[in-house]
Amino acid sequence: MPQQFNFDSVNQDLTLGDRQLIRNFLSREPEPSKQSCVYGITDQKTGELLYIGQTHALMRRISDHFRTRSGSNLLNLVENDDDLDIEGGRDGNIWERTAVKYIEVNGGKSRREKIERLLESELEPRYSSK
Repeated sequence: MPQQFNFDSVNQDLTLGDRQLIRNFLSREPEPSKQSCVYGITDQKTGELLYIGQTHALMRRISDHFRTRSGSNLLNLVENDDDLDIEGGRDGNIWERTAVKYIEVNGGKSRREKIERLLESELEPRYSSK
């Protein structure tokens, strides 16, 4: 049963659109935050596919990409790329410039890696996951 929301108790003006967004939120089922998937990160400005990866915990991995300046994390890769004007950090534009899409992949790490390799080979993202 969906949670209830008392619109009359809110002391702010809510548009019909605001009310619909609240209703949509209340009617949605929670999704696990630990999703096993293959994902791609795209530069929204150019449409270029930047990276394809796989993980057993999507939210944690995406967070790593935007906060950590090491290894195959996207923040590290774009900051070391003189031909790309994506910047991280508090005042950077990495959050606005990128978008993420993913597919859930059940069946373990070997299956995720296989799908990741096939997509990476076919789509040729700017940065390799290896």
